[in-house]
Amino acid sequence: KSIWEFIQDTPDLSQLKKVLKYAGKGSKELLDDKEKKITFFAPLNVERKHRAMEVMEHGDPMEHVAAWDRIVREVDDIEASKKGDDGDDDEDDDDERKKRRRKILAFLIDATIRYHVVDSAKPLTAWELAQNSTVASLLKVHGERTREVVGNLLDGEPFRVRVGKVILPRWSVVLNGYSPIVYRDVEVGGSLVHGVRYPLLIPPSTLQALFYGQATFSTLTSAAQKVDVDTYLKIPFNHSAVHHHHHNKGGSDKSLGLVRALEKDHETHPPAHAHGLEALTLFAPGNLAFLRLPAGLKLFLFSPFGSRVLQKVLAFHTLPRTAFFADAVYGVPGVKAAQDETRDAAEVAALFGEAAGWGGPANVTRFKFDTALPKLRCHKHKHGDEASVSKKKPEFEQVDVEVFRYYPLPGGKGPLQTRIAVEGVPVVFQDISTANGAAHLIERFIVPKSLRHGHGHDDDDEDASSYSIWHHVVDEAERAGYGRFDL
Repeated sequence: KSIWEFIQDTPDLSQLKKVLKYAGKGSKELLDDKEKKITFFAPLNVERKHRAMEVMEHGDPMEHVAAWDRIVREVDDIEASKKGDDGDDDEDDDDERKKRRRKILAFLIDATIRYHVVDSAKPLTAWELAQNSTVASLLKVHGERTREVVGNLLDGEPFRVRVGKVILPRWSVVLNGYSPIVYRDVEVGGSLVHGVRYPLLIPPSTLQALFYGQATFSTLTSAAQKVDVDTYLKIPFNHSAVHHHHHNKGGSDKSLGLVRALEKDHETHPPAHAHGLEALTLFAPGNLAFLRLPAGLKLFLFSPFGSRVLQKVLAFHTLPRTAFFADAVYGVPGVKAAQDETRDAAEVAALFGEAAGWGGPANVTRFKFDTALPKLRCHKHKHGDEASVSKKKPEFEQVDVEVFRYYPLPGGKGPLQTRIAVEGVPVVFQDISTANGAAHLIERFIVPKSLRHGHGHDDDDEDASSYSIWHHVVDEAERAGYGRFDL
């Protein structure tokens, strides 16, 4: 039996069965192929009643289910229109409009289905999934015309699905932070089907992902919008090109459904020139990180005098043209990690919390990345922001990123845990998958290790390597009359 046939015969998947009636050939070929063995996340029926009051992890609204609802409602509307006259006397125009509507819906369903299939050499059990922090899906940008609209997102690599683990009281897997696997390891003709409680939303831009998490990221999104960093967190959406897509009668790329999903991410009247990035990583300071700043320093950063400095702080937390996940790095050709090393349980516990040390030592892989912040120099005798940036060949401030892998329970038991730290700052919620990269929640701002370990800088040495973004923030705050803050 194929997965397609399994869906037709399973009552708990009747909603998916209904949606697949309006999918394109791609979905049927993928799910009805008895030779290809795949891992498929099958969305179980979702009841609409009372769903508006449901919340996800971190209090996010159920926008993820709402996206699926829009597809279901579109299917309902099409089926309703088959049963009676819609009152439109212009039958030719109406038929043409319906055909186009059906075609766009089919592409959108195909894109959604591909995001529910794991790109792997063999089917993965729930336990095998749990050994990862993320897995690649079959959804990616392909086709010249699609790239013309949304850019070469993620450097053309697959969109990823976050794999979260719950250890106690009983281990389980939660996808993208909100959709638990309810029925696992259902073998269908050599493939594996995992029934998930909620459909997986095609990842939006990094900016929109932050908006979905307003309970956690409201201060960050305000800061990004204040200093115009938000435009870079979007995808480089070309609205004139998508208009051409919609009206071209010569066919479309298979990933047009991805275009339709991401189009909702942008304003009706966007700027003439989009500055969004095709790939980026954001170490995203949550509201708690901003609360931990001294009140006067935060007041300076959000004042007209501190806007340029705030922009630099956010740039220091961004890796441009690089999508960094714990399991994969996109956009940096030939990126190399340092030699793996081992950290003892006490060090792991000190960094990530006492429970992280129960299972023993961790294997650690280290990376070094350029941030979006040009290299800072100490120029005490000059004034203005431009004086703090080297005029030599562009160099950028760098950050060390470490990936820890360890077993959480004594005796080396439990699914493999993967955690990230940037400059020794632990990531609280990692691998938030977005259309143009990854976001990682941190509850403290990144502070270079040299500054945390008490190494200052020599004011007489203009090229002192220890001069950090936070020295610059304090210097500029004092110059603006907000007082001197102790680092």
